[in-house]
Amino acid sequence: LGLVFVLKTDKSAAGGGHLYWGSILSDGTDGRVSLIAVANASINFKNPSICTDGTKYPPGGTYYYVAAEFVTPVTDVSRGLFITRTTNWGKNWVSPDTSIKGAQESTPVIAIDWSTTPDSLCLAFTRFAAPTREIRTARNSFSFANPWALTYPASSKDDYDPSMAID
Repeated sequence: LGLVFVLKTDKSAAGGGHLYWGSILSDGTDGRVSLIAVANASINFKNPSICTDGTKYPPGGTYYYVAAEFVTPVTDVSRGLFITRTTNWGKNWVSPDTSIKGAQESTPVIAIDWSTTPDSLCLAFTRFAAPTREIRTARNSFSFANPWALTYPASSKDDYDPSMAID
């Protein structure tokens, strides 16, 4: 079991914290925690989401993918999305993709679609475009080799906190 979480760096209501990975075996043993990304004076992390391609691949070849929003600590304003992956059960993480940024993207949900070659990562997230929030989706290869293909499933309303599942 893999999980992702944020530990806040202070007791304020605003801001985020460090981005962590945790894992345990199916029998509840061998728990471990490691740091994915460090919060500092200019960047904090919030609202993480995780998915895996473990349904298709055996445990030794399973990748985990993480998406989180990164914020300015003092203002708590989202500056974009932080997307990364591990190919070795959280021991190492690839350089993050932070190309979806600006306009206050938040609340990312990540999923994998292995019906394509190569496998595709899919995101749903909220973008605040004053005066409303919109839900947007994005798609890219699992290696982040291409720009994200962005779509806007509906006209501007006041929608937020997306959820997503791939059939």
